[in-house]
Amino acid sequence: MKSMTKIAGVLAFFVPAAAFAAPPQMEPGLWQRTMTMQGRTFSHQDCVTPDMVKQGVEKMAEARKGKGEMEKNCTHDGSWSGNVYSFESDCKMGDNGTTMKMKGTMTFESPTHFTQVMNSTTMIEGQPHEMAMTIDHKRVGDCAK
Repeated sequence: MKSMTKIAGVLAFFVPAAAFAAPPQMEPGLWQRTMTMQGRTFSHQDCVTPDMVKQGVEKMAEARKGKGEMEKNCTHDGSWSGNVYSFESDCKMGDNGTTMKMKGTMTFESPTHFTQVMNSTTMIEGQPHEMAMTIDHKRVGDCAK
């Protein structure tokens, strides 16, 4: 369970950054991500500054890359249809043969709120582990100064 939570945490922050390759854009400020998986809920807050928005989401995504094995060994494919981004990812995680396939959507309701639904299958020592998660992303205020 601990490793699945770690994987989910990485995905929760990596996939949204990669998904912002097209409009709509986030509004700067303090953002809260509330993730629900396997009956548990976790929350985290990040500051998205005006400079981060100005430089573009691609640069924000680059800042996250290379900080973990997963980001280095994943392929991603996605497309926009209106305000919905649909994506798929395949990741190799380490030298032990562990892989993860993920499929999901992100629905942007406004520049201050979007929701994400993901389903993944992780193969660990030849055994599949299914996981479904939802993540609610919302701007909750201004960043601390």
